[in-house]
Amino acid sequence: MVFISSLEKWKLNTAYGWDRRFMIQGLRTVIYHVTDLGQAKTWYSQVLEQEPYFDQPFYAGYSVGGFELGLIPDGSPGAIENPHFSVEKMR
Repeated sequence: MVFISSLEKWKLNTAYGWDRRFMIQGLRTVIYHVTDLGQAKTWYSQVLEQEPYFDQPFYAGYSVGGFELGLIPDGSPGAIENPHFSVEKMR
């Protein structure tokens, strides 16, 4: 399985016309930027009813229904990283 961001897919489509050569299988990763990682982990852990499976000062990751919800403490709240989708294969 190959992981490709929506921005990368757009670049490939634009540059090479590859839009017909792979099928998106589904959303895999969404990253939220937060100002306070501890506070964000507390909120998401309560809402998701689970602790992060990966918990470091630079990133916290939750496994939610087959996809990854990530938190990055970089001080720009509300910004969402390009979502990452999985594809079966690229040619």
